Amino acid sequence: MGDKYATYDPSLDGYNVTGHYDDETSREIPPGAVRITQEQWELSCAGRLRIDNGAPAEYVPAPATLDQLRLAKKAQIELAYKQEMECLHASPPKERETYPFQYFEAVQWRKDNAFPTPLLDGLLAERQQAGEDKTLLAQKIIDAANLSGRLSGELTGKRQRLEKLVAVAATAEDIAAIHW
Repeated sequence: MGDKYATYDPSLDGYNVTGHYDDETSREIPPGAVRITQEQWELSCAGRLRIDNGAPAEYVPAPATLDQLRLAKKAQIELAYKQEMECLHASPPKERETYPFQYFEAVQWRKDNAFPTPLLDGLLAERQQAGEDKTLLAQKIIDAANLSGRLSGELTGKRQRLEKLVAVAATAEDIAAIHW
């Protein structure tokens, strides 16, 4: 097994290793690289080695503060929320842009069949071949909008509830216990 080396940047706080080298696999070892043991190599690969004045030592990061844990948990919640909302609204973006107009035309047409509906008429021109009529199309659009609104509201309410729990969590364990 070849000798292991690491380069480092002393201006960095915490983990400061900037490169790993092995004399068996690396073409060259950079000047200033520090020779390290296999154990130190493994620590470094795990982000747990610090080199000060050429002396490698295990680096143990300080535990995260409650504020840092809160920020990380809020980011997890936001990611889960966005992913579920994207699944809920899986249609292409350009199609989704038409949803408010579809809904408006469908509601107005249901109130007054003389109301002009150019968007619904365009949709129906292709969908009539599948046996769909304007009454059925308008109802599907209204039902889909109502379902989407309800589900979006539930997801948004869940996100808001979890964010409030994160804000009032008193311990790291309290924060860790909060899950989407």
